[in-house]
Amino acid sequence: LAACFYPALLEDDSLPLDVKQRAESLLRECDGGSIGSYTESSGIAKIKHCVSQFITRRDGGVPSSPDNIFIKSGSQTIMLKLLISGKDLCQTGVLIPVPTYASFTLALEEQGAAIIPYHLCEEQGWTLQVEELRKSAVIIARIKKTSADPTNFSNF
Repeated sequence: LAACFYPALLEDDSLPLDVKQRAESLLRECDGGSIGSYTESSGIAKIKHCVSQFITRRDGGVPSSPDNIFIKSGSQTIMLKLLISGKDLCQTGVLIPVPTYASFTLALEEQGAAIIPYHLCEEQGWTLQVEELRKSAVIIARIKKTSADPTNFSNF
């Protein structure tokens, strides 16, 4: 990262070749060739793509899309941004690991988010247990419609 912040380091022989190549590759993806330039609000496309590939590998081939990745300076900033920009008419539920930061939960609640707590399994490498998640998420309504009756009028 130092070479991205101070590109003159790319001329320094003390940096390994692979470090220089990675820094140059990242700088080519930035408008104006500088990390100080304007960036898409969700992050630099190349970094989002690399993160997406990593998540797909980590999750055993379950696909991840760069379009669903947002890179910001802090989790609170990005969560608030996502909640504020939401267009859904219903309340947004946010899965929160327990324990968590109190300020994080309060900030989400102030934005109108529904907090959905869940516990991670320490014995299995702090993984999310699907059954635990099912216990946390409660379905309060289900809408049924068919293509033959898109208004669902006949079910009233």
